[in-house]
Amino acid sequence: MADPASYKRMDADARRAQILAAAYEVLASHGVDDFSTEAVARRADTSPQLLRHYFGTREGLLTEVASDLIDRALAILDAPPSYGGLEKRLDAYMEMIGSEPWAHAIWQHGAERDSALSKLIGDARRRVAARAFGGAPWAEMPRETQLRALGWAGHVESVIAAWIQAGQTDRETTLAVMVDTGRRLGVDGV
Repeated sequence: MADPASYKRMDADARRAQILAAAYEVLASHGVDDFSTEAVARRADTSPQLLRHYFGTREGLLTEVASDLIDRALAILDAPPSYGGLEKRLDAYMEMIGSEPWAHAIWQHGAERDSALSKLIGDARRRVAARAFGGAPWAEMPRETQLRALGWAGHVESVIAAWIQAGQTDRETTLAVMVDTGRRLGVDGV
């Protein structure tokens, strides 16, 4: 890491972007469990104090990264019908997760890490689930449909986790299993 006196001045948006890019790199090389603000500060060539100024804690930085990931995932999974059917959306999601497998760990275990992250992920799950079962707002869905939607979301999360654990092999079979389950549960756009 450079001497603090040698840090370049950047505007706030550029510095935040630099730190977030470094956080992605650290997550890609170390994973979620070994993620640290110190490693991110070193990678961003900035001080840990400045990182804490922008994001607070390790969990605050993870929440910011998760927010970006969720936005990208929702753009795929919550895409309008004109984007394509369920198979196309799930395949695009697998492509995204395949290049950043640590992202799925945040999605699956984020609730255990931080309450803000838990809320963010819970809201995203409900949005994806609602989209899969008709698009009505979550609160307006019948309880039976909510439960079916949550079962669908849990199924997809588990199958993706198994696919990652198996070294991302047999993508076609993994995709076919998710689409078949979606069809049986009544997911829209299958």
